[in-house]
Amino acid sequence: MATLCEKCARQHLAAYQVEPKEAWRMVVQNRWRDLCSNCFDTEAELLKVRYQFVGMRAPGPAKRPAKKRS
Repeated sequence: MATLCEKCARQHLAAYQVEPKEAWRMVVQNRWRDLCSNCFDTEAELLKVRYQFVGMRAPGPAKRPAKKRS
């Protein structure tokens, strides 16, 4: 099941972590638990918080069942 961004309600397309950890706390401020990277970037820019994304992972393609040959 995909996680939704609590700010924009869009589906997360990538998992990420933020360094330094304090940057996450400064931006989120207990308002959200799940933010997409785009919303995090927007909020960090407004607050002038310096950070970097580390360990970004995009989901792989959906696995489709193999077609049975007759």
